[in-house]
Amino acid sequence: MSKGSSPRPHDPTRYRSEWERIFPGSTPMPQVVSGIQLEHSRVILVNVHPESACAGRPCTLHNRTNHSMRSFPQHWRDDRHMMERTCPHGIGHPDPDELSSVDTTHGCDGCCDPARGETGEET
Repeated sequence: MSKGSSPRPHDPTRYRSEWERIFPGSTPMPQVVSGIQLEHSRVILVNVHPESACAGRPCTLHNRTNHSMRSFPQHWRDDRHMMERTCPHGIGHPDPDELSSVDTTHGCDGCCDPARGETGEET
């Protein structure tokens, strides 16, 4: 954000169009609910989808899998509309439970490689 500019106003229709892009031809996006705390973080994400919207599949908010970065704090990237996990080296890695259609390009130090474990060291 540039100096003197104000934050972009919240636009709930932006998320509805993102839902339709990710799930073409699906039922309409369910109504959003408020208030879920990100894992290993003090951040509370508001206006998130309800648990019923992701039932039966991995979700960064409601149904986290036991992946190698589970101990890393979650960080919501509003600019990219995706969840990241911040490794001990301060690098943001796409959360493995994020939707597969998300662009996973990132500055990587190897911590997101399950073979390296939670510290980024060879195991």
